[in-house]
Amino acid sequence: MVIFVVIANNPDEFAKRYLEHQYVKKYKQSLLLKDYHKRLGESFSNVNHTKLQTEYARLMGLYGKDFAKDYGWIPNTYLTDCNFKALVKKINIDHYLPYYDESHNQVHGGSKGFYRMGLTRQQQKKVILAGPTDYGLADPIQNTVYCLNVINATYLKSKDDLLDMISLQMIYEFTRDIGKEAVKIQKELGHIISEDIKNNKSEK
Repeated sequence: MVIFVVIANNPDEFAKRYLEHQYVKKYKQSLLLKDYHKRLGESFSNVNHTKLQTEYARLMGLYGKDFAKDYGWIPNTYLTDCNFKALVKKINIDHYLPYYDESHNQVHGGSKGFYRMGLTRQQQKKVILAGPTDYGLADPIQNTVYCLNVINATYLKSKDDLLDMISLQMIYEFTRDIGKEAVKIQKELGHIISEDIKNNKSEK
């Protein structure tokens, strides 16, 4: 979503640089494969590697050595020393970073990731979550809807059509309803889980 907004709200040069940056990634991947293909038992094409190396050199000559960085496709005139958080702050949605960091811990195995979003507070130290759960989806649902809403708004605003503006307002109202419903369902599930825990204790 962040990259979509940056590209959509800037000159076509941004999209061009973004697409060309794939060759930087492909070349770096090829370098890794070159080092480890024997241990992996994979084939390695010197011809393909040389082509990627040539394209990589061309791009370095065209855009400069900073183009080799992970966010090198972002021009220095737009943002110096670019990283994801700096990019988020640039488009003024950095207040959502706490949600991003929380989901990052869950997905990428951060130490805080042992706190499971799919479990209630009562279950955290008592249950090992070994599969999917319906609980804990309120925040992810709201954040996903928000991202989709931003993408829709960015796209529709670029067309500057009255019908699109009306559609955008309708979408906004729908997204508000989705968020409220997600919270409502999560609270209901939490109540059901709490009652189950109480009943199990009573039976024991």
